[in-house]
Amino acid sequence: MRSNLTADLAHVLHELGHGQEALRQARESRDLAARDDLFAQVRWRGAAAKALAAEGRLEEATRLAGEAVAIAGPTDMLAMRGDALLDLAAVALAAGRDGDAAAAADAALELHLAKGNLPGASRARAAAAAARQPTPSRTDA
Repeated sequence: MRSNLTADLAHVLHELGHGQEALRQARESRDLAARDDLFAQVRWRGAAAKALAAEGRLEEATRLAGEAVAIAGPTDMLAMRGDALLDLAAVALAAGRDGDAAAAADAALELHLAKGNLPGASRARAAAAAARQPTPSRTDA
C-alpha cells in the first residue's frame, strides 16, 4: 500500500513542478514495491519517466515509460493502462515525438472511455491536443 501511495505522491509532485522530489519519491516507491504489485510497478515507472524527461534524460525516460506500458498492457485494469499510456505520451512529447505522443494519448482515451473514467478521458483529450498543437519549434522544420 505504501508503495502505491508513494508512487501517487511522485506523480503529484511532478505535476507541481517538483521534479527532483518526484524522482526521489518514485525511487522510494520502486524500493518498496513488491515485484507482483503491478499497480506500483507501473506507477513508479511512469512518475520517474516524466521526471527524467523533464530533466532531458529522454532515453531513460522512454525506457521506463515503455516498461510501464508493457507491464500494464496484459492486465484488465483499463484506467492503469490508460494512465501508463498518458505517461508515455508525456515522455514522447518531451522528446519531440509528437506523432507517438498523439498515438499514445489516443489509445489512453479509448481505454478511459471504455472504463467510463471521465477525468482520465479528459486528461487524454488534453494530451492528444497538446501533441497536435503546432508550436514554432514543431513547424519550423
